[in-house]
Amino acid sequence: MTGHSAQILKTRGSQPPAKKVASLALLTTAVSALLCGGAASADPTLNWTGNTDNDWFNPTNWQGNAGALPTSSRQVQIDMTGVRIAGPTAAEAGNFLIGLMTSGSLTIEGTLNTTTTSFGWNTGSTGTISLSGSGATWTNSGDLYLGNEGTGILSIDDLASVQAGTTYVGSGYGSLGRLELTGGATFTSTGDLYVGFAGTGGGSQSASEGVLSVTSGTVHNVNGVLAAGTDSTGTATITGASSSWINTGRLTVGGSGVGTLTVSAGGDVTSVDSVIGQATSAAGSSVTVTGTGSTW
Repeated sequence: MTGHSAQILKTRGSQPPAKKVASLALLTTAVSALLCGGAASADPTLNWTGNTDNDWFNPTNWQGNAGALPTSSRQVQIDMTGVRIAGPTAAEAGNFLIGLMTSGSLTIEGTLNTTTTSFGWNTGSTGTISLSGSGATWTNSGDLYLGNEGTGILSIDDLASVQAGTTYVGSGYGSLGRLELTGGATFTSTGDLYVGFAGTGGGSQSASEGVLSVTSGTVHNVNGVLAAGTDSTGTATITGASSSWINTGRLTVGGSGVGTLTVSAGGDVTSVDSVIGQATSAAGSSVTVTGTGSTW
């Protein structure tokens, strides 16, 4: 579609998404399996201590098995800031949790391969991963959760690239997730991309908030959903002629929450089809396409 006016509340029918949104109960079970270990983490968990320096490849910085570095069979947990991956050797981990109780941060200037990753595990915690440079790559073969109950931030800059499975930006109750692309970066989800997933759950839990920001770069995924759960919020801003969001399936702006999509200054969004304001609880969802060359 091209040239949407602002504040469109519904378009192209109200049929359900091409792929049904997974239930939060199933999602919670899947994420909880991370902390309990699993097939990808049969060996003891390695916890970052940073006793010596900030180098991922220095075994004295890890606690859990003396002299051991993370491998694809180890669950890895980081709850400290300033960790760094650099150099020609690829870093590996199985299940990966960053920001469990307080704050964890990782800068990737080289290569990281992981299985399933969760940012911001508990309420009040923050997990941050930043990539910069054309040699910076992260491949997460399983699902990616930006904000379990806390805050998750993934920042990709300067031609860096990330590939992951189905991705939840703001996955759990009360979470905040941010996915930010600048400098010609690339993010690819081999599954669906949810920006604002968890709803209120009919109880005392607060809903999630998800933010997708592309000021120079490309996001690829199958189906995209802004604000999947009731009372959740999902915001996507695609700005600039070098910014694009490619949905090979459907794009839903407002599933059961309020979704907001802004395409400006030559940005581009593509999808096979679309729904804006799918449920009555998504009233107020909107799309704005503005500026020369901006398209959807």
